[in-house]
Amino acid sequence: MTNKIYGNSYQPGTYSLEKMQNRASQLQKSMNSQTDDKDKQLYKACEEFEAMFFQMVLKEMRKTVHKSELTDGGFAEEIFESMLDEEIAKSAAKKEGSLANLLYQQLRLQLDGDQ
Repeated sequence: MTNKIYGNSYQPGTYSLEKMQNRASQLQKSMNSQTDDKDKQLYKACEEFEAMFFQMVLKEMRKTVHKSELTDGGFAEEIFESMLDEEIAKSAAKKEGSLANLLYQQLRLQLDGDQ
């Protein structure tokens, strides 16, 4: 027997505690998956920020090194160094204890405090 509500009358059985608990559980899982997605997006953004920052640091460091005309590779060497710096920066951002981890932890604390 199912319960139904018609107008102002209520017929028992439509709303059971078990159905409401199942629905609440589904909503909680949905909220948790959204939170997990946001955490992953935040961490990825932190990694990308660190990679860009580190790449800029490497670029500025390379400017301080004097290049001899004997081994100067020209434009091709600049492109290669730029690509190399980018890959070094990406791999450094994935290391444990990196700036990305620290930045993520700090931003995560701030997000938890706002809620």
